[in-house]
Amino acid sequence: MPKRIQLPDDFYQHDFKQLAKVEKNPRTRVRLIGLSHIQNGKSYEQVAQYLLQSLSAVKQWVRHYKDDGIDGLKEKQRSGRPSKAHTQNHTRLLKSILAMQDNKKGGRVRLKDIQNMLSKDFNIHYQDISGVHYLVTKLGLSGISSRSKDPKQDKEVQAHTKKLQTKGNRCPVCGHRFN
Repeated sequence: MPKRIQLPDDFYQHDFKQLAKVEKNPRTRVRLIGLSHIQNGKSYEQVAQYLLQSLSAVKQWVRHYKDDGIDGLKEKQRSGRPSKAHTQNHTRLLKSILAMQDNKKGGRVRLKDIQNMLSKDFNIHYQDISGVHYLVTKLGLSGISSRSKDPKQDKEVQAHTKKLQTKGNRCPVCGHRFN
């Protein structure tokens, strides 16, 4: 039978269940819930089965907690391909995209438009539109926008129509009263 990892003295002083309730990262939350079960006397095997995790993962959580405390359970930054748009360019990119939206005379800025602007102005070439979508999401911009406005709309006619509609039972076209 393998040797059980010795738990630190302060292990039972933490309220892992409460920490899990306020944790935003789902992976860290699962780890905290697992340690809460261990704190309540469950075996590593039971915790692994409850949380649909491997036994080695549960043992690793305990080891990380023993070595680094609560911070050892937190999600580390994962490696991956660096972004084509470096973080120092993000403010310039954001300003350019917002300026593009302001200059547009109707409709909305599409990802394809942003992709063209990136290659032309910033020399950043995305072959796939999903990379542009990821960048736009990372910048905090949403793909959901309000209904586009017709550039030929007349604001006076709209204001007049609103006034007529608020004056009781009137026809919105000509303004005569309904009985």
